[in-house]
Amino acid sequence: RERAILTTDAEGLVSVHAVEKMMGALQQQYDSQEGGFGHGAKFPNTMALELLLQYAWQAPSPEAYGQVKETVARLLQGGLHDVIGGGFARYTVDRQWRVPHFEKMLYDNALIARLLASLYKWPKAPALLEALEGALGFLEAELSHPDGGYCAGLDADTEGVEGRFYTWGYEELTSLLPDEPHWFFAYYNVSPEGNREGRNILYATAHIEAFASRLGQPADEVKTYLDNCRNTLAAARARRARPGRDEQVLLSWNALVVTAYAQAYGATGAPVYLEKAEQLLSFLDGHFRMADGGLRHIYLRDIPAFLDDYAYLIEAYIAVHAVSQRHELLEQAAVMVEETIRRFRTEQDVLFYYSQQSETILRHSPLYEEDMPAPNAVMAANMKRLGIMLGRRDWQEQAALMLNAAGSRLLETPLALASWGSLLLAEAYGMPEIAIVGPQARKTTLEANATFLGPHILMASDVPDETYPLLAHRWNEKDTLIYICRDYACQRPVKDVEEMVHNLRGEEK
Repeated sequence: RERAILTTDAEGLVSVHAVEKMMGALQQQYDSQEGGFGHGAKFPNTMALELLLQYAWQAPSPEAYGQVKETVARLLQGGLHDVIGGGFARYTVDRQWRVPHFEKMLYDNALIARLLASLYKWPKAPALLEALEGALGFLEAELSHPDGGYCAGLDADTEGVEGRFYTWGYEELTSLLPDEPHWFFAYYNVSPEGNREGRNILYATAHIEAFASRLGQPADEVKTYLDNCRNTLAAARARRARPGRDEQVLLSWNALVVTAYAQAYGATGAPVYLEKAEQLLSFLDGHFRMADGGLRHIYLRDIPAFLDDYAYLIEAYIAVHAVSQRHELLEQAAVMVEETIRRFRTEQDVLFYYSQQSETILRHSPLYEEDMPAPNAVMAANMKRLGIMLGRRDWQEQAALMLNAAGSRLLETPLALASWGSLLLAEAYGMPEIAIVGPQARKTTLEANATFLGPHILMASDVPDETYPLLAHRWNEKDTLIYICRDYACQRPVKDVEEMVHNLRGEEK
């Protein structure tokens, strides 16, 4: 089914054909041998993987789903992933995901956690949950600031040597793991000569099930053995000199963490993650306002916030609302959208500038993305979502114009415009609106959030609510009902999430 909504510079109406062209260009850059994109240094490219996952659901495309699963498996097994302390380095210098640049950044770990939360919903693989818990545990253990919020990152060097904190000598490992360390050495590719300047980076080259099969041992026993070895090494590493830490608490990066925690709660149902998301959102809201009422870019410093600070924070409000259904968060997000429009755009502009109108430096309107989502794409998504939930047709139209600005470039270079690509998919395939109303709405919402649904809007209420278009005139005091809607026009309601998912997949196919 095609939706004739937008025009682009070269393609005419946005359609499934345009999506297929874009995804074909993206998949041409996929490394079919090693996973990830390109044939050199490997970056997480989380926005592109989220786009592939979205396409896998909406097209549907088993090939795209397999590419995401394989890349995430390589990412978790390789040297990018710190298997001792959790968390992820910025990138690997090699194609095989083995040798990292050891710097760890807050934004990378937040974005990877978001991807893991999404993928964990489809299916509920224990290894993905363990990795998600490890990534968020790393943030708490290594980057949490005593005042609140999270610091920017950890240096690659320790005592002047890159990677010293994270690598191991062969004799050192032999002394720390005296009881038959051969399985550990085989699984993590440990050798006397090392794999980096005489020392060993711990990385795996096989799934644990395949490794256990080669040993002729039960996989759960091998996993327990490896876990015990890693715990021993974690205790030893804790005694080492630590990498330096960048103490800056940046608004935009912390907002990404809010969304990561919110999505982790949605995927797992673990209340601690919602608590973390709400606490951090409250900290950002309470400590990042300057005297003029605008946001600050860095905690305790009067540097005016940039577009990504505003865009990611609005996104965080929407993400926490999605899992908590605290509707006042939508009103706060709407106020921030109006503030962003006032500070970062003139009436004749389609895209937002990166710096505020009061800035005297040369202003630009960023379209492309590198390590983090393109702030204009995030703002377009924010305005589309809030526009639907709050009945603001003008914001929905503005989001469409912003997507249109990406034009044919989106179809030609999707790896650099992946967040825009997600918007294009939502336009071409549609983004269902889900309304859950009735006495058990909260319980049903928890179940829905734990299920992979692709791009969607979800609003719920366990009391009558006539304020919001998706909830108005749908209250039922006897049963909890789930409505699937398009532009507020709804199908016959269903009573359980399984039937809702069936109807969604039937629509998208």
